Amino acid sequence: MVNDPINPIARNILQFGVKRFLASTPNMMTLMRYEPMRFTAKVPAGKSGKLVCTHPPIVYLRIAPMNPPSPISKSSITCELAFSFYTDCGRNLLGNDFILWFLIRVVKTVHTIFHSDSRSLSELDVGEVHLVVTSPPYPMIEMWDSIFQLMNPDIDLTLPSDAFELMHMELDKVWEEIDRVLIDGGIVCINIGNATRSLNGSFRMYPSNVRITQKFIELGYSVLPEIIWRKQSTAPNKFMGSGMLPPNAYVTQEHEYILIFRKGELREDLEDKKQIRRSSAYFWEERNMWFSDLWNLVGTQQSLEKGGRKRSAAYPFELVYRLIQMFSVKGDIVLDPFVGTGTTSLASIASARSSIGVELDQDIIGLTIDRLLSSIPKLQQTRESRLKNHSIFVSDRISKGKVVKYHNEHIDSPVVTKQEKELTLEKVVGLELLQDSNPCMLSASYE
Repeated sequence: MVNDPINPIARNILQFGVKRFLASTPNMMTLMRYEPMRFTAKVPAGKSGKLVCTHPPIVYLRIAPMNPPSPISKSSITCELAFSFYTDCGRNLLGNDFILWFLIRVVKTVHTIFHSDSRSLSELDVGEVHLVVTSPPYPMIEMWDSIFQLMNPDIDLTLPSDAFELMHMELDKVWEEIDRVLIDGGIVCINIGNATRSLNGSFRMYPSNVRITQKFIELGYSVLPEIIWRKQSTAPNKFMGSGMLPPNAYVTQEHEYILIFRKGELREDLEDKKQIRRSSAYFWEERNMWFSDLWNLVGTQQSLEKGGRKRSAAYPFELVYRLIQMFSVKGDIVLDPFVGTGTTSLASIASARSSIGVELDQDIIGLTIDRLLSSIPKLQQTRESRLKNHSIFVSDRISKGKVVKYHNEHIDSPVVTKQEKELTLEKVVGLELLQDSNPCMLSASYE
């Protein structure tokens, strides 16, 4: 690599290191490593080109052919780029004559948790977020009544229909803020359950899935196919009401919804992230399971006796991990406006995405940060489980005489489709607390 002057962004990383650089430039959330690959170039003999990232932040480095063939014309040349820098760009233009691709590996991600009210996401910029995954307080579920009544003291449970609507009007303020900070083409995934409850001597269901969908249609979003999360239950009673006598028993709800919405048309920025998309691929057998509209997953209930709330109903890690893999690419920013115990942050770390969480209960945030900082074994196990499950799938497929046509060199494994050849699974090797005040920030490092 030629010793050309390096622009200020690159110099800051070299001189001050990642931690100080992150603190001074909080919007640069993900550190990528670009590893050299072969490329075809057209350039006069003996010349070198300037690498220009086409999306901010721009980093200029001069790279020269190593042992170039003679003459250099439409020949395969190996270039070396021994440098790591911040960027969200997967395609790089070398002058006007080259298109150069690098294998992209995520080196660091940043995870921020704000102690704030998500009805106002003033800390976030317009279009800063790529994906939203969240599970809000459920309207008309008794454990959340006091939270909603703090938001709006006019909520009166003696008027159930009015109370249901007023609770959702508070959630509407969050959805409107999400719309502001979400990139065009970004996806919103909301886990919600419908409440069933007796009030004023009358039993009924309160359909939050319908009410939230109506709001996102009003905001101009496309409604995508939903997922039914069937929560495996060990409860012996599958009915409510009058025992064995018809007709006044009620069906027990054993499922919740994962509502999925897209803002506008498909993401245009992905056109410049083709290599990132390739490295973010999932296995063929995972696609067939994840993109089913029925998921059977065990729910999670976490004790928060040391925090402000006595308990927290949380969706399982596997649920949010799948959604992040399905609807974002590495280096994206995932937002959870009701981050709670940090399951979305944890899954983002495992997925090599950066994350932003918002939590109103300050007592929970400290517990969440402690949980994240102690999660390396869990995160590494997630990666190893995916590799092990894929190995079992491949062995079973081959034993049945079915073709496994391609090979992924990065994980040294056969794969079914060409799109899986560039799939990489980063290994989390470090977690570091960057800031323990509001907002709390930590970084994850990978190899």
